[in-house]
Amino acid sequence: MDIPPYVSKIPRRGKVSAPDSDDKLPFTIVDEIFCYSTASSDKDKVVCLQRLEFDHDGHSELRLCFYMYDGAKWEWHRAAPMLSFDDLQTIVDKAAKKPWIQ
Repeated sequence: MDIPPYVSKIPRRGKVSAPDSDDKLPFTIVDEIFCYSTASSDKDKVVCLQRLEFDHDGHSELRLCFYMYDGAKWEWHRAAPMLSFDDLQTIVDKAAKKPWIQ
């Protein structure tokens, strides 16, 4: 099966639950780093580090996540990602080139 390339999610919008209430906090993905998984069993997996900017106060947070190709489209997964050391190193190396972390 041919898997189409992953398409960046910038500037996709989303919402997360507030930790101390039932409120949903809207955010925008303002930047993203990704790599295709190097694990032999995960050729349909993309590991991402996304920079999120929240609407209510403008603060930014980072989200480590992954997307998997389900046969029709790239789907975001809620589970915590498990990744190889090589994939983590690739993400860290790419993040070092961004102005996010000083």
